[in-house]
Amino acid sequence: MDNNQNGNFQQQPYMQQQPYMQHFEYKVVVYDTKGFWGGNIESNQLENQLNLLGRDGWEMISCTSTNQSYGSSKSIVCIFKRKKNG
Repeated sequence: MDNNQNGNFQQQPYMQQQPYMQHFEYKVVVYDTKGFWGGNIESNQLENQLNLLGRDGWEMISCTSTNQSYGSSKSIVCIFKRKKNG
């Protein structure tokens, strides 16, 4: 609200009152498991890949495994987000 010359307050246009909205970009990364029946994960390799993404500004927001058969995991699906530049 602005104070005009008469001391009255005037409502500013709606668009000027909008707070800044952040914009994000998303990345989906699928990590395949190893082994004859699947489900084996090389945790050090996965950790290194996650740290590289983190250094680039990616934040993991979700991670789940896909079922192959009888409860074994075929792959791990991770979803990342980061603030969009510009």
